[in-house]
Amino acid sequence: MSETVKPHCRRAGRARRHVVGVALVGVFSIVAVLIAALAVPASAQLDTELSDTHTPFGGVNGPIYAAAIVGDELWVGGTFTTAYEADGSGAASRLNLARFDYNDGSLLGPIADVNGRVSAIASNGVDTVYIGGAFSAIDGEPAANIAAVSAYTGNVRGGFDAEAGGAVHDLVWNDGALYVAGEFTSWNRATGANLIQVDPATGDRDSAFDPNPHDKAWDIAIQGDRMYAAGFFENIGSFVSPTPRRWAAGFDLIAGAPAGPDLSLPALAPGEGLHKAEARAIGASPDGSTIYIGDDRNVIRAIDVATGVEQWSFESEGDIQAIAASDDTVFVGNHQGWFSKFDGRDLVALDQTTGQLSPTWQPILDTTDPMGLLDIVATDDALIGVGEFDVVNATPVFNLAVFRTASWTPAEALEPPFARGDVNCDGEVNLRDALFIAQHDAGDRADTTCPFGDTASGIYLDTADSNGDAITDLVDAMLVIGCRAGLANALCP
Repeated sequence: MSETVKPHCRRAGRARRHVVGVALVGVFSIVAVLIAALAVPASAQLDTELSDTHTPFGGVNGPIYAAAIVGDELWVGGTFTTAYEADGSGAASRLNLARFDYNDGSLLGPIADVNGRVSAIASNGVDTVYIGGAFSAIDGEPAANIAAVSAYTGNVRGGFDAEAGGAVHDLVWNDGALYVAGEFTSWNRATGANLIQVDPATGDRDSAFDPNPHDKAWDIAIQGDRMYAAGFFENIGSFVSPTPRRWAAGFDLIAGAPAGPDLSLPALAPGEGLHKAEARAIGASPDGSTIYIGDDRNVIRAIDVATGVEQWSFESEGDIQAIAASDDTVFVGNHQGWFSKFDGRDLVALDQTTGQLSPTWQPILDTTDPMGLLDIVATDDALIGVGEFDVVNATPVFNLAVFRTASWTPAEALEPPFARGDVNCDGEVNLRDALFIAQHDAGDRADTTCPFGDTASGIYLDTADSNGDAITDLVDAMLVIGCRAGLANALCP
């Protein structure tokens, strides 16, 4: 196959995922003989056209803490057990991680189960999605609060072997690096606490980047050559000679050294409860001139990056939990309402320059559930809000709201690089691929179970033809198993 031709593997993968179990059973004896023989968001630039009417979309039966657009899919994580189509039908088991078609809102096929809360999701925009939270296993495999998953199959990716010594609260992919924030005291059983940079392929920590906030980091934002973090810390850097920064700080992306103005928030006043002593959300304007910090005093503040001077502030009746900024608007999510408790204003739009509330964009979210808005994803033509709510503008929803502009255009699927033998396009050549090849050789050519031989389905025959002889047979399956076993094989990708 020409090197310029790429198989559109993700589309066909959807049709196949629900029959993997059948394939395993159907070709078990064949594979046994073979084994014996061979002993992954652009800067937000939303305009004034954004509708405050929710677009019908699927959802889940519990709080959503994190969302991310991955190609033409929307991935969500939280604490839930069931996912639904937009109308509440099609209930399917999903344990704390689910994905939907971003274009039509429909629920997509099976995905790795996670045995605890998923609080953060980030994608490299090519083939991998990173999952963070408070969990000990994913798809039955041990995982200490972080894991890498194939963007195409939803299966755990090999090679990424990381262990966070505590909960992960945020993940950001930037310029080939993965940044991790949370309240962990170690990384891979070695040094590394609360805010680090890791190798996205292996999960190893880059020790050169060492911002070292002295307590938990809830949220991070990257703009240009700087990172901004919000959390519970009051000092950063060296323990011997720390730099004071109360609940918010800026860092350079090279060494994690303090950068920019002192973003420290005011200390607690006499009589203020300790529960108000932290910032949970931080964001940056697309031009990098302004930082927005949301705290547990229920206040969002706009800080000028050049001077460190507060430009404006806005107070709600609940903690500020999510921030996303466009060129002219700051979208803010909280819990318990903006002007009085439970007024249904858990998601608002503020003028970027003045902090004034938008008089036109005013979606009303039901807030009988206390958690409200927990994450916001902004693109240049849509806004996604997730959390714990079941009504938007009198329309029933399942903890997920999608708002689009009149000029919204459908997203495109990710296209992975071509690799011989990687039949399901998950970036690995393994026994699962061998099973599909063997099934094909046994005569089961139905698209629903073995679509790679049909170019119309998006999977090309060349993918399965591991040795390039224009025939897909058990020889190809043996080569795949040889790759898996680590045998010398020039055809292994």
